[in-house]
Amino acid sequence: MGNFATISDIGALGKKYSNRVLLYLESREDVEIFRERWFKDATEWVEFVPVDNPDGGGGGSSEVLKRVQADRENQVAAFGIVDRDVLLNHNAMDGSLNWNAFLEPDHDIFEAARYLGPNIKILRRWEIENYLLHPEAISKLLENMEAKEQVHCSGQTASQCLLGFSEVAILMTAANLVLMDHRKTLLQPLFGQQYPTSDDLKPMILQQLESKDIAASDEIEIKSRAIRAFLKDKMVAPKDQWNQLNHLIDGKLFLERFCVWLGLKDPRRLELAGRIADQGLIDLEISSFMETIKANPT
Repeated sequence: MGNFATISDIGALGKKYSNRVLLYLESREDVEIFRERWFKDATEWVEFVPVDNPDGGGGGSSEVLKRVQADRENQVAAFGIVDRDVLLNHNAMDGSLNWNAFLEPDHDIFEAARYLGPNIKILRRWEIENYLLHPEAISKLLENMEAKEQVHCSGQTASQCLLGFSEVAILMTAANLVLMDHRKTLLQPLFGQQYPTSDDLKPMILQQLESKDIAASDEIEIKSRAIRAFLKDKMVAPKDQWNQLNHLIDGKLFLERFCVWLGLKDPRRLELAGRIADQGLIDLEISSFMETIKANPT
C-alpha cells in the first residue's frame, strides 16, 4: 500500500493500473475519427480520451497538455496529440507564439525538436482535417456524388481540384495567420464565398483587415510564401503536390469551404475518415506514432 501514497489524485489510481495507455485528443470529433474509424482494433491497449465538455465547449491543445502533465505526475502512462497550430496558442506556449516552429517546412527538424516534450505529438499538418483531405478519399466521395448529381469536380480530377481550390485557401489561411499575429478575430471559413478566385477575394480580405487597423498586404504575402514553401517539388503528380502543400493550410477552413463548393451540406468528416481507413490511407505519420506508443507505453 505504500506505493499508493505517492499518487495524489485518487482518480489516477484506476488509470495507473488499467493496463491501457491514455491518449488525449482535442475533441470528441477527433476521438470518433481515431477510435471509431482509424484504430478500432487498438482499444485493447489504448483509451482515447477527449478533453472537451460533453455538452460542447472547452477542449483544445492547452487542455491536452494539462491532462497529460497531471497524469504523468501521477505515474500514469499518458500521451497527447495536438494540432500544429498549438504553436500559435498563447496559453500552451506560455504567451509567446513560436512562429519559427510553426513555419518550419523540414519534417525531420520539426519532429526532432519535440517542442512540447516527448509525450505530446504535434501534428505535422495544421490539424486532423488536413489528414481527411486525401485525394483518393475525396475521389471516392466525388464518384458517389457523380452518380446522383452534377458536381464541380469529378473523382478522376480530385487531386487537381484540391490543388486549384488551394489558392483561395492559402489566401484565407495567410490572412488568418496575420490576424492571429495581431490577436484579432479570425475570418470565418465561408467569408467571401461568393468570390470564386483569390484575385476576386483578396480586396475583400484586405478591406476586412484594414477595418481592424491592419495594413496587411505585405504580411499576407509573407505568410502565403511560407505556406507555399511546403510544396518543394512542383514536377511531381498533382496528388503528390497536394500532399506536400497540405500541411500549413487551415484544414477545417479548407474542408468546409470545399464541401460547400461541391454542394454538400456538411464537411463529411467521419465519412472521409472511414474511406481513408477502408482504403488503407491513414497517414504514416499517425500510424507510426500509434505503433511507437504501443511499443513504448511509458
